[in-house]
Amino acid sequence: MKETKQFDVKNGLLISCWAPLNRCLLVGMLILTCSLSGRASEAITKQTEIEAKYFFPLIGCISLMSLEQCSDAEVDSLLKKIRDGGINTVWSVLPQQADACRRAGLKAFIWCKPVRHSVDMHKVANSVSEALDIIGRDDRFRFLVWDEPLPQDFATVGMRSRMVIESGGTPFVNLLPTGTWGGLSYEQYLEQFIAAVHPTEISYDNYCLMEDEEKFDDSRRASYWENLEIVRKVSKAHGLPFWNVVLTEAHLPYREPNAADMRFQIFTSLAYGARGLGYFMYYNTAKYYNNGRAAPLDQFGDITPMYGILRNLNLQVARLAPILLQLSSDDVYHIGKVPAACHGPGEQSLVAGIATSDYGANSFLVGEFSHQDGSRYLMVVNTNLKRSLPCNLQFRQKPKSVNVCWPYRFAVADKITVGYLMPYDSRGEWLAPGQGMLLRVEIQAK
Repeated sequence: MKETKQFDVKNGLLISCWAPLNRCLLVGMLILTCSLSGRASEAITKQTEIEAKYFFPLIGCISLMSLEQCSDAEVDSLLKKIRDGGINTVWSVLPQQADACRRAGLKAFIWCKPVRHSVDMHKVANSVSEALDIIGRDDRFRFLVWDEPLPQDFATVGMRSRMVIESGGTPFVNLLPTGTWGGLSYEQYLEQFIAAVHPTEISYDNYCLMEDEEKFDDSRRASYWENLEIVRKVSKAHGLPFWNVVLTEAHLPYREPNAADMRFQIFTSLAYGARGLGYFMYYNTAKYYNNGRAAPLDQFGDITPMYGILRNLNLQVARLAPILLQLSSDDVYHIGKVPAACHGPGEQSLVAGIATSDYGANSFLVGEFSHQDGSRYLMVVNTNLKRSLPCNLQFRQKPKSVNVCWPYRFAVADKITVGYLMPYDSRGEWLAPGQGMLLRVEIQAK
């Protein structure tokens, strides 16, 4: 008993001695938390300011239909959390939830059962009219007509889309990934869809991250590259922007994405010229049957590690959007291992190669772009998902200057189209696994 008493006293004295320091540490942590929260809030405010002029769709695929019985406060809280994650559009919501999207500063794709499933065009028209009576005429909202149609569906998709337009709405359709659908090549699939539906963009999904890498990854990754190649080709031929919906939630045999996976999916899409990104799923309450898990918001609406990863990347894309949206894709090539259906640098490419690194096999993707003002840009991506690599660019012709467009700082409004430029170190910038870097290249006058 005596030893126990002495032990208690010693612990008591220890706590008493350290209590002031503990309180100081606690206060410091609270101050830091508040400071980070303030900077986070400022970043979203800046993103909103940019989006007023340069809107780059960042689409969170969610299901608010399961929240139909929730209070307005509960829905508002969830949508604010989604918006604070850098998302600016949600897919899909009910017409009666449009006001909640407005309050959160979100655009949305509206789900109406007759628009999605009815073969009676009068019911489609009536459904759109009734929804617009609730929503009001607002270009922030579009109607989800179909997700992943087959070629035999295109005639119906086209009729529904025209009926939505004639009723005062704007339709949206998302397509299947690379494959042989209805006996068509994927390029034929896209061409027939465009001819039948006359869309305003090409939106598709492709999930290339598999649990069983030995069984799936080579084929899935090859399909992913082929998909980007074909969509870019058709997009340029028809003057249509394309959106890529990528994986953010593990389900079926698809694995839980990590930070490198997300950087890879986002920056490879941007290097090919994507003008919109979607995330499947962002919040999911209805996928218990296919083991859906680890989305940015879990089934309870709480944030997961993916929330912070994706938020950081969304803010990077938003920061670069004023430049990205003024670029035209000129070429895309691989350095190191060149996937099937792709190519390496050509005789006219700005970059001839990237110096071999002692840190691992080179694996880079380079997208070349022309800006509306005539300047040239590169998006360079480290496609190695395991190693950070130095990006020692070997230009075919020595440039006058190369600058990195810094994605972590929001410029003031009058300089937003130029971006914050950082001098490029000729020894090469290091790129994390999957990370992309946007460069402005000034060519020497001949």
